Amino acid sequence: EYAIEVSKKKEIDYIMMDIYLLPGKMTGISAAKIIWEKEKIPIIFSTVHYVSELKDFEEIITKYPPLIKPYHPANVKKYFDNLLR
Repeated sequence: EYAIEVSKKKEIDYIMMDIYLLPGKMTGISAAKIIWEKEKIPIIFSTVHYVSELKDFEEIITKYPPLIKPYHPANVKKYFDNLLR
């Protein structure tokens, strides 16, 4: 729920969100659906494994593939270097 509130109030370039681990009752996928529908902020998912629920986000995933955990800091840097090109 916090991610949704912040997305309404701040100028954000992108959001990195875990698929499942959010405090409260909402999953990262649920929050992402609301944020994307209202704000069109790009969302980068972080997950232990690719899950079928991400198929609903083909528009986002095509441009921003999920970061699969565990990840090494050097790989995260490469990911964001590519993303920001």
